[in-house]
Amino acid sequence: MSTDSHSANVHSRKELSRQGLARYSPAVAVTLGTNITRLRERAGLSRREINKRLGRFEGSTYAADLENNRYKSIRLDKALALAVALGVSLEELVRGIHGKYDDLMRQTLTAYDAVAAGVLSPKAV
Repeated sequence: MSTDSHSANVHSRKELSRQGLARYSPAVAVTLGTNITRLRERAGLSRREINKRLGRFEGSTYAADLENNRYKSIRLDKALALAVALGVSLEELVRGIHGKYDDLMRQTLTAYDAVAAGVLSPKAV
């Protein structure tokens, strides 16, 4: 990642905390907006295409507003629709935003991997 794109994804911890979006672990602060931008660009989609996939009217700034963290929160149904529009899982959409959630997901996936490998009983999960 280039220095310019890296610095574009770093936000003031004070601002993120105020918005309730600060990541608990140190490192780069990630927001829903930075994830949306990264995932949209990876998929080769424009903001206009995301708005269209979400059923927004022509000229809507909804995708841009989400990417710029202009919403304090997003409803679950809207987050699910956004994940579908981006072609990703809900987990991928929110990855990195909340350190404790990320830790829980890692623990859960580790437990499922252990079950799949026959190291842990499914009853233990």
